[in-house]
Amino acid sequence: MVAAHYEVAVRSAIAGAVQDGLVNPNLVRSLIPDWVPAKTVGVIYQKLRRDGTLVEYDHVRSNDVRGRNSGKLVPRYKVARPVVLAVKPESKPTPNPKPQTQPSVDLGPCANCRAETLRYGDHGQPLCEWCR
Repeated sequence: MVAAHYEVAVRSAIAGAVQDGLVNPNLVRSLIPDWVPAKTVGVIYQKLRRDGTLVEYDHVRSNDVRGRNSGKLVPRYKVARPVVLAVKPESKPTPNPKPQTQPSVDLGPCANCRAETLRYGDHGQPLCEWCR
């Protein structure tokens, strides 16, 4: 499962890279913020392919020097449906697995995005509903 804020950032980059109905992965990469883990980008591309939003069109040469993919052929996609930027969390927040240690006030910042939260993640760290 990909954190919602990562998914929104990647979907925004993909939507911003649409030119003449095609998505150039080289342009998408330049629009993705540095704080988004590289491994999540492919996961989101696959999700958009599975739901029919993106359809493989042809291939272009990658200019990704940082990821050591420069010169390799990478798919360019045709946009079959609008790229939806908002995503719903895939699961509901769970209460603290150890209720006796849960304070009665705000837990504090989410371990991922630093947003204030009252929930614990599966492993006991504070996580907001979007990062769960």
